[in-house]
Amino acid sequence: MRRFTVVVIVTVGMLLVTTIVVGVPRQTGADNQMRASIGTSATTTTSPGDASPTTSWWTAPERPVGYIVDPLPAGFVAAGAFNAPEDPDDQASGMLDVWATPGASRSGGRWLTIATNQWSSYILDSTDPTAQRVRLRDRVALRRLDADGIQILTIDLDHRWTADITSHAIGDDELADLMADISVVADTGRVIVGDGAAAVFDGMDLLTSGPAALSFTTAFTVSRYAFYQSVDGVANFSVSAGAQHPNDLLVSALLNSAPAGPLAATLAPDRILTVEGRAMLVSQSGSSFGAEPFLMWHDGNQTVSVSGNVPVADLVAVASAAHQSTPDEWVTQMRTHATSAEGTTVSWDMSSFTEVGRVTTTVGDTWVVAVSNGDSPPLVQIEDHPAPDPEAYVGDLVPISGLFFADDLPRRLATFLALDATVIAVVIEAVPGQPIPATVRITVGDGVPLDIPFVPIKDTSRIGAGYAFSQVANFTAELIGADGASLGTLTH
Repeated sequence: MRRFTVVVIVTVGMLLVTTIVVGVPRQTGADNQMRASIGTSATTTTSPGDASPTTSWWTAPERPVGYIVDPLPAGFVAAGAFNAPEDPDDQASGMLDVWATPGASRSGGRWLTIATNQWSSYILDSTDPTAQRVRLRDRVALRRLDADGIQILTIDLDHRWTADITSHAIGDDELADLMADISVVADTGRVIVGDGAAAVFDGMDLLTSGPAALSFTTAFTVSRYAFYQSVDGVANFSVSAGAQHPNDLLVSALLNSAPAGPLAATLAPDRILTVEGRAMLVSQSGSSFGAEPFLMWHDGNQTVSVSGNVPVADLVAVASAAHQSTPDEWVTQMRTHATSAEGTTVSWDMSSFTEVGRVTTTVGDTWVVAVSNGDSPPLVQIEDHPAPDPEAYVGDLVPISGLFFADDLPRRLATFLALDATVIAVVIEAVPGQPIPATVRITVGDGVPLDIPFVPIKDTSRIGAGYAFSQVANFTAELIGADGASLGTLTH
């Protein structure tokens, strides 16, 4: 059983750690500011059919301590530190391979990445207006687009591993060729691309290939983190450091966008800013908690980055004050702790849900939709009982889709996109004097409309309904009263 918990988080005072980085490079390349020499070499193959290097680039870092910020910005205090496993294989959740044409940038040239994960991107929610399930020839994928024209396709590889294929200037026909001839090594997550997709990689070089770790930012595995927060617990930033990898700044520049704000307009296309003699990449990462700016640079054989929920201009000041700690300073940093801001935290009893829908799709999976009881903001729990592997389990946190109003009746419709299903949850709050729907009429594509009955949610004045379908198609959702009359169509 795979269970997905979908939650509206209303929390004040949580220190979010967001300076974890993804990816491990293996190949050096021609250097510019983002291709600085690191004093190491590795022999690799650029064949898309076998991206495995013939030598390992990784050695234990020479510096056993991390980086700290001194002096701190006014109003900030130390909030702890963390030592990750030294070997990137111990941090890895999958593999990352990156190809690009010479001189490629995030929005220029052709580039493509393949990152394998164990179900990490299995489900999306419709707060992303570009998210959709698509079919490219015989493969179903989850697709997202961003403002830079970057496309992300998530596909299932073997019912255990998924692959996120991120690309720029790669056509759908080429991506379909790739998805038709890609497989995975079950023990490691290493992808194998067959000869049928070789043309996709024409003119591109392999920039990196190696173990990757899940994170909120997209860069490379690191081994030391130091955390800081404002005295009121609201703002925070962190500093991370790890062994420098070939092409790490370039890969990070491809995978992350330019930050918002006036500083972005002053940056050159390579987004390199020189601070205290250091050439720093300025970027913005995205996560379910929102976008955060970060800066990344080289210091000796280390790659260092700072990120946080503060303006990028403030991070520049933080980066200029960041330096390698002494052993005593690192111990002191590790002994500090984060504090919570004054405020309230909304919580739920995770065991108290009302089932509002149970559907077996045409591919044989059974999806169960449940809504939390009580007066807190509604929490939607989705369980997938897949046909081929009923004992499988995976969890994910995704924000609820949103709050919609029609005819003065509060209605929530959340749409969730899985690789093998579109899942719908409808939650309606009863309002005195307003008609209460008896069913929600779901029409998938040009299929026959189905009336899904609403279920009272315990200990609330709400009703809920859930549905799922495996077809790759759009749908409509219409509220129907007890007399059969339409009470309006829900937006999604």
